[in-house]
Amino acid sequence: MRYYKGISFSVLPTSQPCPREWKPFLDACYRYFPSLVTHEEAEGKCKATAGALLSVLNADESTFLLRTIFRTADSNDTWLGLRRDAQTNSWKWLDGSVYSWMNWEEPGRTGSHYRCARMRTTSGYWSAADVNCTELRTYTCKFSELSYILPSLLINFSLHSQERRSYDDANSDSSN
Repeated sequence: MRYYKGISFSVLPTSQPCPREWKPFLDACYRYFPSLVTHEEAEGKCKATAGALLSVLNADESTFLLRTIFRTADSNDTWLGLRRDAQTNSWKWLDGSVYSWMNWEEPGRTGSHYRCARMRTTSGYWSAADVNCTELRTYTCKFSELSYILPSLLINFSLHSQERRSYDDANSDSSN
């Protein structure tokens, strides 16, 4: 049983947690794209998949990415969905996740003039030093498993509710 914001539901073991060519880990789906794009283009392409540019929230997720997603990557680095907010001068994940776990390659070189970050596909370390947001890099998208399965659940729930109303209408006592 899974719980999301007061809604509980079960996902049958036969259901696909992620679309084809995407890899599941915990409650998210991931896909590496080898095409070279700018940070802004990568962000747009991930949004088009109903996801976001990669956020890495803990060491387990980083290990999964290195062992699974980046195992056959043809590039040494990929864009992270991490951007320095111009107003607060703090790093923020584009998907809205809390920025608490860090894996900086050079922690002292994340100065305020750096705006974008990349992740090394060979080590998992992040770097913002000398990273220009208009450089061309590979990218990796991530989205919540819920955003993939929820629409079909809502459709099924809606159909079930409609069937129930039709049944109730057909079997209601007309003497009331």
